[in-house]
Amino acid sequence: RTRNFRKEYLYLEWNLKETVMDNYDNMTPEELYNLGQQYEWGLGKEQDYEKALRLYQLASDQNHIEAAKCLSLMVEEGRGCDPDPALASALWPNE
Repeated sequence: RTRNFRKEYLYLEWNLKETVMDNYDNMTPEELYNLGQQYEWGLGKEQDYEKALRLYQLASDQNHIEAAKCLSLMVEEGRGCDPDPALASALWPNE
């Protein structure tokens, strides 16, 4: 059976939208990535894996390679979502 990674990614995206209410529309991919780092590691912010995951996802959608790698690793390890190694592999950027 073939998995529909795009469908799963969209589910992950919509599921996270309900948990992150901040507006990040005016931020650059680099700013989104840096803020994601702060939330992932609790650097000046309360640690929040769901927010970090969403921020990495937004930056990754704008072709930020490091954000895509962080997103993939978080999905693989189940930080902020259910662990899913296959989906994580599909999210890993092709450099």
